[in-house]
Amino acid sequence: MRLLNILFYFLFFSCVLKGQEIVFPLSEYQEIVKTAHPMIFQGRLLLEEGEALKLKARGNFDPKVDLDYASKAFNNTNYYRPLNANLKLPTWWGPEVKLAYENNAGAFINNDQKLPPSGLVSAGIEMPLLQGLKFDKRRMEVKKSELYQQANEIEQLRLYNDLLYAATEAYFEWQFSYAILTTVREITIIARNNLDIVKSGFTSGDRPAIDTLEAFVNWQSFLEQQIESEQAFINARIDLNNYLWQDGSIPLELQEDRIPEEMDGSILFAQLSQINVNLNEMINNHPQLLLNQNKQALIDLDLRLRKELAKPVLNVNYNPLFSFENTNNVFITDNFKFGVQFGVPIRNRKARAEIQLAKLNARENEYEFELKNLSIQNKVQVGLQSEQAFNDQKRILDENLNRYEQLLNVEQIKFRLGESSVFFLNQRQLKLLKANQDLIKIQMKQLKNRAKLWFLTVRGAVI
Repeated sequence: MRLLNILFYFLFFSCVLKGQEIVFPLSEYQEIVKTAHPMIFQGRLLLEEGEALKLKARGNFDPKVDLDYASKAFNNTNYYRPLNANLKLPTWWGPEVKLAYENNAGAFINNDQKLPPSGLVSAGIEMPLLQGLKFDKRRMEVKKSELYQQANEIEQLRLYNDLLYAATEAYFEWQFSYAILTTVREITIIARNNLDIVKSGFTSGDRPAIDTLEAFVNWQSFLEQQIESEQAFINARIDLNNYLWQDGSIPLELQEDRIPEEMDGSILFAQLSQINVNLNEMINNHPQLLLNQNKQALIDLDLRLRKELAKPVLNVNYNPLFSFENTNNVFITDNFKFGVQFGVPIRNRKARAEIQLAKLNARENEYEFELKNLSIQNKVQVGLQSEQAFNDQKRILDENLNRYEQLLNVEQIKFRLGESSVFFLNQRQLKLLKANQDLIKIQMKQLKNRAKLWFLTVRGAVI
């Protein structure tokens, strides 16, 4: 909690100053998203749900006590007073241990219910010999709960990655809008200075009045672009507020004097080497594929149970009976209850159909896994190929930008010497602005591509 408070203080009071503006770094922004966004708390609920499901499944093996007592008396006659108490102890291996006490009394009880005055104690076992011996629904529920818990952990990871990726993209958009705004501001200042030069030339009689009008229109055009860029920057900052929270419940608002750090893909570039070296391993750890594998494990459990239920039912139970009449040999007895339960459908079509459906479900899941795996691999390959294309484009655009800067500088010198016109100067400015914006767009696309590659291949990715 103290770390969070420090981060929030950093966000609103002590970021790195840059002139009158305050830089809000990507790393600090991500740290706040990872610790305070409501979706992070939502993901923690998935873990708690998984623990609750495990507890519920294990409850099927809890010992159970039953007590059944009834009494009827009429005209000073005790008609009946049966008492049955049972303790059942389920075991993981299939058998169920039972302890019971019976005591029946009364004038009108059936002969087969008559017991010694002290009652009878029985301690026995019920054992499945075919269906339910190796596997049953109770054991399946426990294993399913463990798989559900794993699925919730993977889902939490997916939510975490999706949130952080979306938040990082929002920051990149904020960076992009600020970079565009900066270039437009610079070119607008140049246009304003040119307007002042033209006005001075008109005052001294060196330039015609039409030049002042053209220079003014050019400056106004750039000024309009600046206003549009400022609004885009404001909108991007507002979008960023969607990811800034405190304690998962208090939305925060980024102050107007906050600006992003400069666009720099060096950290993400360093991580590309890890992707190339460990590509297959990283893809196999993708949350979508892990969820698919988890689903396959659940299908296998269901198939195993269906095969078990297709077996005939053959249960035996044996319960020695003990009486308290002879206290010297209370635990030595030749009395017992024994039972056998057997049953099997003649054609067993339902069980065979359910096995077939489970196998079809498994095949369908296998196809789905292969499609997802191929889709992720292709996305990674596209991203890796795009990286090289972006590098080539950046190199060309950077060279063009330098050339356009040189051309504008030369044109300004000629303009001051009266050897150029406002029209040609404006064309140079427009070319420089476009070249600068094109370079910024490629830089942003490359940043997004690298981030996408990282989140596609790294489990629990953090930039």
